[in-house]
Amino acid sequence: MDKVEAIMNRWNALQPLSDRDGELLSRRFTIDFNYNSNHIEGNTLTYGQTEILLLFGKVVGEAEVKDVQEMTASNVGLKMMTEEAGLKDIPLTQNFIRTLHKTLLREDYTVHRNLPGGQTSSYVIHAGQYKTRPNSVITRYGDRFEYASPEETPALMTDLVNWYNGEEHSYSPFRGRQRAHSKDDGQLHPLAARLSYDCCEKQKEE
Repeated sequence: MDKVEAIMNRWNALQPLSDRDGELLSRRFTIDFNYNSNHIEGNTLTYGQTEILLLFGKVVGEAEVKDVQEMTASNVGLKMMTEEAGLKDIPLTQNFIRTLHKTLLREDYTVHRNLPGGQTSSYVIHAGQYKTRPNSVITRYGDRFEYASPEETPALMTDLVNWYNGEEHSYSPFRGRQRAHSKDDGQLHPLAARLSYDCCEKQKEE
């Protein structure tokens, strides 16, 4: 983390950027952010396909419709964050977080699971809503980590938003993201959490 902050200090020393450099950096950030954020979630668009899609609105080569829609929604979410950051003195709200989550997921979808004995089950993920069923993950050490229950989630999200809006944030944005992710206890889509925090940090910088 110290190395990251040292790089950030060097970056700050380069400010302000020229209009041309700012425009080129914005384009590169848009492509890199969307490509990397979606690639780790399984999106199969190549970097080149992502670049053409986001800059020119065209699809080249073979591509899954779902991946194109996912990448496009991701970019809309990024634009939402940028626009929200331009509104001064507007605090982070749960409504913004849920709206961002709905934008990223686009619509409800059904998850199908195979159970022991050949049986199957399914449940619906609701875009823009807090979860309605328990969820967990198996860690790389083989342990099961249980996230907060659906009953706990609204209160925890209220605590998270109140914590953020009441924080003085004397630490750097990097450490702030660490704290926000640890506070949210896995309630949010990771990209929604990251965009929400970045939105508020951008407000405070401008």
